[in-house]
Amino acid sequence: MGTFNEYGCACRCLLKLLADKGSPMSVDDFLKSFPYPVWQPSHSDPKPGVTNIDMVCDIARNLRLASSLHVFRCYTEVQRRFVIEKLSVLIYSEVHLDPERNDPINHVSLLTAIDSVQFSLWCPLQDGSDILATFPTGHWDTKLCYGLVLFK
Repeated sequence: MGTFNEYGCACRCLLKLLADKGSPMSVDDFLKSFPYPVWQPSHSDPKPGVTNIDMVCDIARNLRLASSLHVFRCYTEVQRRFVIEKLSVLIYSEVHLDPERNDPINHVSLLTAIDSVQFSLWCPLQDGSDILATFPTGHWDTKLCYGLVLFK
């Protein structure tokens, strides 16, 4: 049976944003506030916390983290939105972020820094822990990253 930590990386990023803004919410309260049926473990699909972009947008709006959200594939656009406009950005990666791996994965992290040389992410891990990791700009393309920018 899966757990929220194993499959809820996007939701955990939203919870991190809430906490960083001074409004922490527990996972239990989060699941009560957003009772999506697909989050309930079943025998056929035991993956609570799995989301798609529509769900993430809906949750971010309801948590008042954003009024609209836009997806950007272009690294410099994401950099501009984060650095100049000071907007929060979730980073989706379609290839495992570990430099030694190239297997497909759908993972969401929270952008913490970005410049012309590298970008840093707060990455929730499946065991419930998290890490801060920095990647060279080239990983943006090799790891098939794109940003979901949260506009206020």
